[in-house]
Amino acid sequence: MTFELLFDWDEASGVAAPELKATWAQLQIRVGDRSATAVESETGVLRRSIHVPLYPLAEWIAYNWWFLCHNQRPRGLRDRDLSMSARLLRPGADSSWVTNHNLRAIGEGFAWPDLTLVPGEGSHLVVWQGDPTRIPHSRVRFSTSGRAEVDSESLISALAGLVETVTARLIELDERDHPLLAEWQWVKSVEADEADFCIAAARLGIDPADVSDEIADTVVEIGDRLSAQLLDDFLDAASSQSLANDLAWVLESRSLIEASDLTTERLPKLSATSVPNQRPWLLGQLDAVRVRSELGLESVERVSLDPFVALLPRDPASRGIEALGGKSQMGGSTVSLGRQRTEAAQRFAAARAAWRFARGEGEFLLTSTRTRLQKAERAFAAELTAPAEGIRELLGFVEDGAVSLDEVGEISDHFGVNEWVVEYQIENQLELDVADPELLRS
Repeated sequence: MTFELLFDWDEASGVAAPELKATWAQLQIRVGDRSATAVESETGVLRRSIHVPLYPLAEWIAYNWWFLCHNQRPRGLRDRDLSMSARLLRPGADSSWVTNHNLRAIGEGFAWPDLTLVPGEGSHLVVWQGDPTRIPHSRVRFSTSGRAEVDSESLISALAGLVETVTARLIELDERDHPLLAEWQWVKSVEADEADFCIAAARLGIDPADVSDEIADTVVEIGDRLSAQLLDDFLDAASSQSLANDLAWVLESRSLIEASDLTTERLPKLSATSVPNQRPWLLGQLDAVRVRSELGLESVERVSLDPFVALLPRDPASRGIEALGGKSQMGGSTVSLGRQRTEAAQRFAAARAAWRFARGEGEFLLTSTRTRLQKAERAFAAELTAPAEGIRELLGFVEDGAVSLDEVGEISDHFGVNEWVVEYQIENQLELDVADPELLRS
C-alpha cells in the first residue's frame, strides 16, 4: 500500500509569518485509496483536504527524521494507544514517543490529523484516529479513522519529497533564514559513521541531535562490543534510561555462558530464512510442527526442552531484555534469563530460544519487542509447547463454540504452559472463543 502527501499552493490572506505565508497549501494525506485528512467543517461540509502551511510539517519531518525512519518502539503499543487522544486520556503513561511520530504534535495553532507513523521491517504502520467533536479552537473535525501497513519506500519518499519542495520554495522566495534549511541540509549530508550513530540512537528512542556525551559514548560502545545479531535485538529493546546497565548485563551474561561447561543435544535444524513480510506467525507455527514431528511427539504429548536448552537464571536486566542466548564452551545451547520466572514461563522462554538455536543463531536476545522475528519466535514457542491439534484433541466437542476457563486451566497444566498460551492457540489457531468476557490477555 502507498502513502502520499498531495498538496497545491494556496493564498494565505492575513498570515504574517513569511515562512507560513510562503508555504500555505491545500494538503491531502492519502493512505492507499483512503484520505487521512478527511474533515467535516462546522457547517457540515465534507472535504478530503486541510488548509495549512507546510513549513511546520516539513520542519517536524526534518527534526524527527531518524525517529520516523528507524524507531520501531511504538509498535509495541495497541492501535488504540497510538494517538494523541490516548496520550491525553492517560497522562501517566509513557508517551514521549508521541512528539516524534504523531502529526498532531506539530501544533503551531493549526488542525493536524491525529495520525501516527511507525517504521517497521520494510513497511510503516500508519494509524489515524477521527475526532468525536471539533478540535478546540478549530473549525473542522477529522472524520475518519484507519490503520494500514504501507510500503516504507513510498512513505519515506513522500516525506522527503515534501521537505525538498518546501525548502526549494523558501529559497526561491529568498526566505533562507529558517532552521528547517540547516536541519535538512545536515540530515542529507550525514556521513556513514554518523548515520550509523543516528540510526542506533533513534532505535533506542534517543534524539541523536540532543544526547549527552555519556550516552553518546555508551551508544558507540554498544556498536563496538555487540555482534550484528545482538546489536539488532538490543537496539529495539534496551532501556534508554539504563543503557550502560543493560549493556553490562548482556556482556556479563555472555561471559557467564561462554565460561560454562553445559552440554545439550542438537535440535532438528531449521532454515534461517528471513521472516516474511506477511504472517510471520505462520513461519513459526510451521517450524514448530516440523520440530515436533522430527522429535516423534504425539499432538497431546508434552515436549521436554531440558535436553536441548540449558537455563541460567540471573539478576534482572531492564523489562525490555528478557534473556540472552549463546553457546557454552562445550557448545551447549544456553540461555541466561533476565529475571525470575515460573516454571511455565521458563519453558516458554526456552522454547523461544530453541527456535533461534535451531535456525543456527549463535547468540541473540529474547526481548519484549513485537518485530516480525519476535512474532515468529513466539508463535513457534506456542505451537511447540501447546500444539493446536493437541488442544483440539483434549477439548473434544466444544458446545456453542466456547471453551471454559476450567478447560483452559486443565490443558495448560497438561502441557506445562501458562494459560495465556493455551488461550492464544484456542482463539488464533482453533478460532474458538474462551468463555470469559473480561479476558483481555489474548
